[in-house]
Amino acid sequence: MARLFATPGIDRLAIHGDWRPGEQGCPLLGSVLAHLECKVAHYVEAGRHAIVLATPTSLAWREGRPLMRHGGTYTALAY
Repeated sequence: MARLFATPGIDRLAIHGDWRPGEQGCPLLGSVLAHLECKVAHYVEAGRHAIVLATPTSLAWREGRPLMRHGGTYTALAY
């Protein structure tokens, strides 16, 4: 999934069909361990970058082993 979103010029939502609308209407991926929806509170332009401050509006999670990227590879976190 990380490689999919890092690839320019493709329709990311069409490739992976496990999307559903969140409370704010944004697409949420159904197979994730957690999701957090936020409402933008402040947007500050800072040179070539932007700082976005947001207020959480929805949070959901389930048990599982989170996936991490370390040393150029993906691995599940042991806990």
